[in-house]
Amino acid sequence: MDDLRLFEKLPLIPQYLSGSSQIDSFHILQGHYILTGYEKNGLRNLPEKILNILRANGITTLDWNEIVENSYIIGKYIKLPAYESIMELFKNNTKAKQEIQTYVGLRRDLWLPQKTTARSFGQKELLVTRLKGILTSYPRNHSILKEMIQNADDAGAHEIHIVYDMRHHKTQAISDNWEPLQGPALCIFNDACFTEKDLEGIEQLGIGSKGGDRTKTGQFGIGFNSVYHLTDAPCILSLGPDAARGGFFWVLDPHCRYAPLASDGDPGTCMDATELQSAYPDVFDTFLQCLS
Repeated sequence: MDDLRLFEKLPLIPQYLSGSSQIDSFHILQGHYILTGYEKNGLRNLPEKILNILRANGITTLDWNEIVENSYIIGKYIKLPAYESIMELFKNNTKAKQEIQTYVGLRRDLWLPQKTTARSFGQKELLVTRLKGILTSYPRNHSILKEMIQNADDAGAHEIHIVYDMRHHKTQAISDNWEPLQGPALCIFNDACFTEKDLEGIEQLGIGSKGGDRTKTGQFGIGFNSVYHLTDAPCILSLGPDAARGGFFWVLDPHCRYAPLASDGDPGTCMDATELQSAYPDVFDTFLQCLS
């Protein structure tokens, strides 16, 4: 049959005649698929937990042994299961992507999951170009520290400490790419906490969290980005009963060089502070808890 449109809604596989290797009929596969059945060829199938997440988000599973190379699939399919290919399939499905991330963990090993609260997190909107534009409004001088003091004042802090830590900390950290962030750093501490509104002000680049509040001296979220004069990967740890999400750690990574879950869509990583302390103490210790 020359016109295949009659088959477009039929999620069927090619059929074989009994005792023959010739294709009897050709059908269109419409939708997004993950191929399974690799164990017959000495490879591993995806764990059932991953398969369940895929199925729950509209990804159909098909046995690769029953699919021939010239099958016509409308949509996308993952031929060899891999973390990166699943993330690509879910690039426009934030909920599903984060569900996979928090199950698999920072090692990104689908077969050795490491349950985590970490998930991709970060600023958006052609980030590097946008940040370059913001930095032209903030000179590379003492105004950077002034901005940090204003932010602490707006948050209701009663004290602030600015420490230039020259040490190189232990490197049993999150990943090999993280090692440069364990070196010397400018550390700024205050006794206030980040709120959910503050987080939104930073994540929604260019909007800020205080634009409509005349009692605030800074424009938290916009002015914060002056720190990119000093670093490519600013990190924040917020602790205490009033901290957003019960205490959190995040790193912004516009170039996607250091944070293990950073991507163009979510250039950074956010996780609960308790997990950072227990699973990655070398990173937690860089925040000089003796000052808290």
